[in-house]
Amino acid sequence: MMSVVLTPRRAGDVETAIGNKLLSRDKAEVCGWQAALRTAEIERVVILDHSEAGADQVDLVLVYGAATPSAAGRCARWGITRRDEAIQLWRCDDGAALGVFRSMRAALTAVETQVARLRASGAWRGLAAE
Repeated sequence: MMSVVLTPRRAGDVETAIGNKLLSRDKAEVCGWQAALRTAEIERVVILDHSEAGADQVDLVLVYGAATPSAAGRCARWGITRRDEAIQLWRCDDGAALGVFRSMRAALTAVETQVARLRASGAWRGLAAE
């Protein structure tokens, strides 16, 4: 079962890209994406909203693979953040940059591509009990 966890943001969320803060439309795209997702490899999506923590804190979207719970001290498989007008995607286990995109939807599509590649190569380890 997949879940999305949203941390609250204050009223007055502005729809202009300012530094490293996610826009409301970014969050809406994440929620719509996870609702339509049809893969067992993605277990959970977490949106960390640091709007009250100051400008130096980064809002994050963390995508967890199946059998990789954060509670067990394991990290998410992919991370996504906004940098002004760009969306950055990286692999969490080694920090490798996987791309810079013009929209959250494009970054999420790249996550789907990563899952498909791992599945096709037999390298997907997220489904095995660890």
